[in-house]
Amino acid sequence: MNVRGIVSAGLFLAGFLASPGLYARGVEDALTACVPDTTSLCLNAGRFRVQTQWVTTDGVTGGGHPVALTSDTGYFWFFSANNVELVVKVVDGRAFNNNFWVFAGGLTNVNVIMTVTDTEAGLVKVYVNPQGTALQPIQDTGPFASPPAFDLTGTWSGPASDDSGPTTMTWTLTQSGGSITGAFFAVEPAPHNTQYRGTISGSLSGTSLTYTINVPKGSIVGLPNCFVAINGSAVASANAIVGTYTGDTGKDCIGPFANGLLSLAKQ
Repeated sequence: MNVRGIVSAGLFLAGFLASPGLYARGVEDALTACVPDTTSLCLNAGRFRVQTQWVTTDGVTGGGHPVALTSDTGYFWFFSANNVELVVKVVDGRAFNNNFWVFAGGLTNVNVIMTVTDTEAGLVKVYVNPQGTALQPIQDTGPFASPPAFDLTGTWSGPASDDSGPTTMTWTLTQSGGSITGAFFAVEPAPHNTQYRGTISGSLSGTSLTYTINVPKGSIVGLPNCFVAINGSAVASANAIVGTYTGDTGKDCIGPFANGLLSLAKQ
């Protein structure tokens, strides 16, 4: 993740790839019914909680503001109340395939993470739109996911490399049900020794981990105008996380990195 090397290469990437992730939360979330607030849209008689998080190309991030339209449908605005960015509905399709269905459409091309929580069953679906990509329609009639196979709470560290060079990553994770959050730290080898500090969030379904890493501006030593945004997926076990990633450093650094591989061990 050599930002300096990327800048000198003069490469550019409009966005990064991301895969939808599904996961299950613990019982404590299942017992908490949806309550409408400044970030939560409650649908289908309040059983489902929908929340959105957005990230712009310069690393600015925030939560979407929900507006209910009907009992099953609502929308989110990000930057101003008169500018609708995403419309979503959750309908009861159990008469057809025993599932609740999630449908959504977007009017944006920023990085969006939409989380839909079934507060009764304690299950969650997460949908990710890559940066610089028009948000594609979501027509999900499938079931929610299985519970996570492991608890990844703790510190994980190990080598990572991509087409910009090698680095060493350290993740300090906290897991609640299938939801993963924590701190991210990475350091490049000499002669750069560049350090990155940010946050990581994601979801674990079975052994499949989907994650997003955000290193905001001002968090990279010696490169105050750069940020790093990473999306990836991995296979997790009790002692190892092995996976892939892609990312971007924003227009100020003009540099994507792809073909990322990481292998982290539990510390």
